[in-house]
Amino acid sequence: MGNQICGILINSLPREFSEDELDTKKLKTKIIANSISNLSPKDLSVTFSDGNTYIFLDQIFYKNISEEDTLTDLESDLVDIFPKSKILIVVINYTVDFTGYSLIENGIKIRTKAVVKDQIFLDYGDIYDIELKMLEQYHRMREGKPRNLTKMRELYPGYSDDKLYVIDRDTGIKFFKNRQHFADELPYFYKDGTSDNLLIEKQIGSFVDSDIYELEKLNWVVFQRRKINFKNDSLKEYIYLAKK
Repeated sequence: MGNQICGILINSLPREFSEDELDTKKLKTKIIANSISNLSPKDLSVTFSDGNTYIFLDQIFYKNISEEDTLTDLESDLVDIFPKSKILIVVINYTVDFTGYSLIENGIKIRTKAVVKDQIFLDYGDIYDIELKMLEQYHRMREGKPRNLTKMRELYPGYSDDKLYVIDRDTGIKFFKNRQHFADELPYFYKDGTSDNLLIEKQIGSFVDSDIYELEKLNWVVFQRRKINFKNDSLKEYIYLAKK
């Protein structure tokens, strides 16, 4: 994934809206295009394909995720529009070295993580997917005898032991030359975001059968709207218009 990506993938179509819950002024928002040239567009872009919904907008991720268990305003809005769905909010921006995602299933936040310039910025939820494989690899590296975590707990207060083990795995792979075969087997690291890139690719793959950039070829509805304040706004009107 060499290009920038910033958007939301949902494994369902929106629920039906009643007229009284829609803002008639927002229903007059100008539609300016039916195609996009990249997956981090400057204007709000919506499309539907194979029972999925895709919403892309540059910077929609940045102020709309947190590492609290409660949903953000954007996440709550999405759960309201797409109840009982799998929702993935994602950003991969190589220009500013920012990788992050938030995964919600059936209205519950499962995992949120963001890495900025090789530093963990947000980290909510238990490890899963590729991270679990990294944990398994750690225990094989340590031959079932994990090290004492006292110092690491001081360095990373609040982290679960599983996360600390995975971070320790990174240190071991980078430091011990004789561990190189482990690095070749799974050359992804927890703190620098490369494991998140892989995880995001796998999650996106669960939505999109083909390459994600094939999404650019779909028929999009692009609105003249570049910023949305989810404390006051909703995506309902734009999704309603896009689906008409």
